[in-house]
This record gives sequence, structure tokens and C-alpha cells, in this order.
Amino acid sequence: STVAVITVDGKVEKEIDLTLQENCIITLKTDPVVTLEVKDHKIRFIDSECPDGTCEKMGFLSKAGQTAACIPAKVIVTISGTDGTLVDAVAG
Repeated sequence: STVAVITVDGKVEKEIDLTLQENCIITLKTDPVVTLEVKDHKIRFIDSECPDGTCEKMGFLSKAGQTAACIPAKVIVTISGTDGTLVDAVAG
């Protein structure tokens, strides 16, 4: 499964299993307020009341290891788990 881990100020606020979660909107009562969207087994920042809105430009996250953050709100979204991709390496 693929899990979105949402932390606020360094503490886990919510863990969402993206493989099971239906489409939804999540509003975090942070300062500034941040809104996330879960859609088609992906998650993204869709609104932030911070001055620059950089997090909104990060796009959808869906693969293990991806991270997006809203620094003014101290919100970080990290994808963990397995996403079905395989890494194949050859050392010479």
C-alpha cells in the first residue's frame, strides 16, 4: 500500500492509505490554514493561505519517497510504503 503521512510542526497529524481512501478534501487548521486534496490515489496541496503558495505548485504525490511541504504552516506530506515500482540496478 501507499500511505501519505501528514505532519504538522514535526508531529504526525494523519496517515492516509492512498490505495483505500476515496476522493476527499482535508483542511488543516494550521496557521496559515492548508487544504489538501486526495484524488485517484494521489494527494496534493490545493490551497494555502500563506503568501507565496509554493506548495500548491508541487502537484500530486503518489510514489514512495515523494515529499511536499508548506513551510509557513509547518505541514509536510511524505509518501511511504510500496507503490509497485521496481528498481533494477546493475553494478559493474
